Amino acid sequence: MYHNPISLGALTHIHTLTHTPSPPVVADADREKLEQCDSKYARYLCKLMGVYFDYHRDGYFIKGSYTLVSSKERQNWFCQRAYLHDPTTVIAAVNPSLLTYTEGVVRVQTVGITKGLTVFDNTKKRYGEITAWSGMPTVKVAVTVDAPAVVELIVQRLMTDD
Repeated sequence: MYHNPISLGALTHIHTLTHTPSPPVVADADREKLEQCDSKYARYLCKLMGVYFDYHRDGYFIKGSYTLVSSKERQNWFCQRAYLHDPTTVIAAVNPSLLTYTEGVVRVQTVGITKGLTVFDNTKKRYGEITAWSGMPTVKVAVTVDAPAVVELIVQRLMTDD
């Protein structure tokens, strides 16, 4: 897969860029609700969710140990949940009040070993310095999310066929 950092840099001139902080997750309990509802869309989505849940279990479960959480606890957590990065981005457009934002300049590195890296310059920070990007157009970037409200909204919408 090829990503063009220059094109991505052009996209960051939009007014709101959503980077999901502490993303909401869909858990087995949510999945069970969807499986038991009358919505054909929710039931179909549940059939697809197995692959998504497996990906998150395998992709985010890193062997080893954390100081606060044992490997077994971490494995159980990821077996039962999946991140909702993309749906949360859609929710930001549908109900932006569920996220909080900060404003700054976003650029994408186009050269060197950091090619493709997204850089956020928020000169409102007291240690912000004047750079070549200062004075460039700013975007709003999501920095917090009401995760339970986002999950609830997604599950409720999926439970209806309209």
